[in-house]
Amino acid sequence: MDQSTEHLASLKASIRKTMRTRRRMLSEKDQTLASGQLRHQLQKSGLLTNSRHLGLYIGNDGELDPSPAIPPLYRLGIHCYLPRLGANSSHTMHFASYTPGQTLTKNSFGIPAPSRRVSRLMPAFLLSTVLVPLVAFDLSGNRIGMGGGFYDRLFDPRKVSRRPKLIGVAYEFQKANQLPCEPWDIPLDGVITDQHYYRF
Repeated sequence: MDQSTEHLASLKASIRKTMRTRRRMLSEKDQTLASGQLRHQLQKSGLLTNSRHLGLYIGNDGELDPSPAIPPLYRLGIHCYLPRLGANSSHTMHFASYTPGQTLTKNSFGIPAPSRRVSRLMPAFLLSTVLVPLVAFDLSGNRIGMGGGFYDRLFDPRKVSRRPKLIGVAYEFQKANQLPCEPWDIPLDGVITDQHYYRF
């Protein structure tokens, strides 16, 4: 690892630590309130109007949780998909179908995910929109995630013929002036927070 790469990695780690700490300090009541505000922002933005196949996630580690919006989205005819880790590698991820009330099993990170027995996978290029978790974002579409690189690998333009619209989900306080980025980082098309919808 050269000096500049090491500096970027150190900077990202510092930002990640700071933002995760702020996220974890939110009370359960504040998290629930913000999740409701996110649902309102999703409705107001019209972002999902033409999104027939939606990838999203269940909040973990204090993340702003979009999953309470699944039942009303499902009633609107939007098919929802949740991340599922690959069977033979902890470095791969896919999106699997999910319907409200379906039983979930915890993955190696302790995050509920669709069971391999009852859900089907959706190829990444067939998803309309994906709501992406993040630790920090800036208004140039840069994102810092948890450091696993799952979303960057899944939506690598060298591997997918068509990339869905990628929309970050975050609390408003996770916005940064400018984030460090690296060549393999996949930019976001927008970010929706508990207060605003930013289009890039």
